[in-house]
Amino acid sequence: MQNKNYEIHTDLALERYKADTKKRGVHYSEESESGITLCELDISDEESAEAQGIPMGKYTTLSFENLGEMQSIRQEDLSKVLCKTLKSYALRSAKKEKIKDISVLIAGLGNRYLTADAIGPLSIKYITATNHISEISPDIFKTHFGSRISLISPGVMSQTGLESSYIIRSICRECDFDLVIVIDSLAARSCDRLATTIQLCDTGITPGSGIGNTREALNEKSLGVPTVAIGVPTVVKSSTLVYDALKDADITDISEKLQKTLESGKSFYVTSKDSDTVSENAAKVISSAINSLFNAELYI
Repeated sequence: MQNKNYEIHTDLALERYKADTKKRGVHYSEESESGITLCELDISDEESAEAQGIPMGKYTTLSFENLGEMQSIRQEDLSKVLCKTLKSYALRSAKKEKIKDISVLIAGLGNRYLTADAIGPLSIKYITATNHISEISPDIFKTHFGSRISLISPGVMSQTGLESSYIIRSICRECDFDLVIVIDSLAARSCDRLATTIQLCDTGITPGSGIGNTREALNEKSLGVPTVAIGVPTVVKSSTLVYDALKDADITDISEKLQKTLESGKSFYVTSKDSDTVSENAAKVISSAINSLFNAELYI
């Protein structure tokens, strides 16, 4: 059941994708690697982007077993696939032929004190910064390191009083970055997507958009630097649970009163009971992929 007035709250392009589109500017493909499903969605024109309800650009969705239950060996497999996928995004977005030639700012978005929103800050904790070494000891850096990596975890507005975009944009104006990578926790439409999906895209991210608390976008237009976003869905809107339950019960129509109740301020967002483990494992997978890609020499 899908009420015509029901608003979809999701950060995932795959949940907004309309497979029956006739638009030529939409290309979808799917493949599998190491037991991980990769779905690629490429939106190449504005008309198609408007029809899909997402910005024009490329989106890759990695689907796998739940991160909260994933063993370390499977985390390594997932990290390798993510590293390979991110490499393609990084080279294309930064317009470079070699990864070591990229100067990258990695921003971990979210609230480190809220487990379902902590993936960004936790990832930053596990990534090695190297930009300062390139400035202090250029010869040593050239011999022993890969890319120039800078890190920032700007927190959230309730902690700083500032939009994350203000902080990151200010840094971008002072430094010469080829690429910005933002890492964040996302909202999903389906419970099946929680902790079983990683999304990459070259359109950046609008923090809070999936939960209706939209902040200023972080993308190439706002930052002045090509921006790749990496996200893992950790929350789902409570009202979707009710809608899905009604659908499973073959209830195809709902009263106006129930709809208003579900879409009112009484609605809230829920996460899995093991969200702390999910965020920790997600951060380790993402940080391992980034470290391996941009500083492989340190992890051989």
